[in-house]
Amino acid sequence: MEDTKKIEILQNLLKISVLESKIILKLLKKNGLRVSELAYELNVDRTYVQKAIRNLIRKRLIDRYQKNLKKGRCYVYFISKRRLKRRLKRELKRTIKLLDEFISTTLD
Repeated sequence: MEDTKKIEILQNLLKISVLESKIILKLLKKNGLRVSELAYELNVDRTYVQKAIRNLIRKRLIDRYQKNLKKGRCYVYFISKRRLKRRLKRELKRTIKLLDEFISTTLD
C-alpha cells in the first residue's frame, strides 16, 4: 500500500495531521528515533516535529524514554504496534457504527 493511502487512513481514523501520520509511519519502520533524527528523515524543521510529537504523546499514540548521554540526556520516541493496531480497530468500528447510523437515519 502506498504511503499516501496509509497517511490518509491514519488521518481519518485517528484525527491527526499529515506530519503526525508521517511520524507514526516512520516509527513503525524504524522505532527508537530522536526528534532530530525524525526531522532529518522527514525533511521537516525540528520545531514542527516537536509539536507533532507532543500531540501524539498526548493522544497516547507514541511513547518516549529518556536516554542518558555523557553530556545530558535526550528522549527517544517509539510506537507500540500492538497498541496502535487495537486503537485503529476500535476507531474503525466506531466510524462504521456512526456511518450506519447516518445512513439509517438520513438516507432511509
